[in-house]
Amino acid sequence: MSLRAFDPRLSLFSGDSNGQLHRLRGAFLAAMGAKQSEIEASFRGAISTAKKQKSISLEKRAEATYAEYRRQKASGSGGRGFRLPL
Repeated sequence: MSLRAFDPRLSLFSGDSNGQLHRLRGAFLAAMGAKQSEIEASFRGAISTAKKQKSISLEKRAEATYAEYRRQKASGSGGRGFRLPL
């Protein structure tokens, strides 16, 4: 599965990307059951971008969403998929 409609918009923000888009992409990928490496890369990108932008609120939001993803993954979702805050 891919986010074809989402990825082109994400590429518009090359360089100093928008951390919020990375975070949302990670949440959508998790909900769709995408590869763990893709999901985690999106969340790490969101956190890194927020740090570069010195946006503490976006950094904390990205960290919280990533932590919730890891918590749900560790507890096992029973095949129901992930439900992450947007």
